[in-house]
Amino acid sequence: SPVAQLSTSGTTSLCPDDSVLISAPAGGTAYLWNNGATSSSIMAGAAGDYFCTITYGNGCTASSDTIAVTLNSGQTVSIAASGPISFCQGGSVTLTASSPTVIWSNGSAAQSITVNTSGTYVVTPNAAGFCPGTKDSVIVTVFPTPTVSITGNTTICLGASTTLNASPGFSQYQWSGGQNTASVNVSSAGTYVVTATDVNGCTDRDTIQVSLLPVASTAISGNFSFCQGASTSISAGAGFSTYQWSTGANTQTINVTAGGTYTVTVTDANGCSGSTSQNLTVNPLP
Repeated sequence: SPVAQLSTSGTTSLCPDDSVLISAPAGGTAYLWNNGATSSSIMAGAAGDYFCTITYGNGCTASSDTIAVTLNSGQTVSIAASGPISFCQGGSVTLTASSPTVIWSNGSAAQSITVNTSGTYVVTPNAAGFCPGTKDSVIVTVFPTPTVSITGNTTICLGASTTLNASPGFSQYQWSGGQNTASVNVSSAGTYVVTATDVNGCTDRDTIQVSLLPVASTAISGNFSFCQGASTSISAGAGFSTYQWSTGANTQTINVTAGGTYTVTVTDANGCSGSTSQNLTVNPLP
């Protein structure tokens, strides 16, 4: 009996989930395929050899040729990263596809792309030999840059100190003076820098300038020697915010009737204080 020629609707090298239509010649009254099908055409989605026996109206039969169907898993494409795919803002990573002919989800057709923003990056092959749907993807995470700031008094009186505080919530602190706490106590003028690191390993830094104010300075004026039974007035310099004498008085000028050492502490508008003393002598009556 003659050999009937089968026909196909497309390639017989199939990708997963694909199939191909295999048809026997028309004109037969009955068809029997080797997979048990009895129609004139079958959809083949499994690998194997397909052939058919055709019966015609005159009772003659013909065997078809054989169509071999293969499954092609297709080449695979993959992404390799040049470093960590989670990093701090300002960093980047290069993603390289295993095939030189690809299309990336950001529109690039290069084999390698360098990215510095968060997102899912998908690469799809753009060449023969790859089954449709073959792709690979990488999720890139870019952590935002944290913000640290220093608060505290930027001017202090000579001999005093102040506390500088870095923003809370960081996992690590490093001050220019070597301290690793969130707050530091300083008593010197200068530039103070803190570098703070968050839980993602991202860092920020802030700088503050501290200056020193001089101590308040004054002199006591008046008569420092007077006769017994008399009195004298002594005064501290003008223009201070507060006065505090050793006698308990808090005025600029005090009246005294006894000899001894008198001390006054003055405070200026900046809150800086200073003290000075004066000895008074009482002369005996002749």
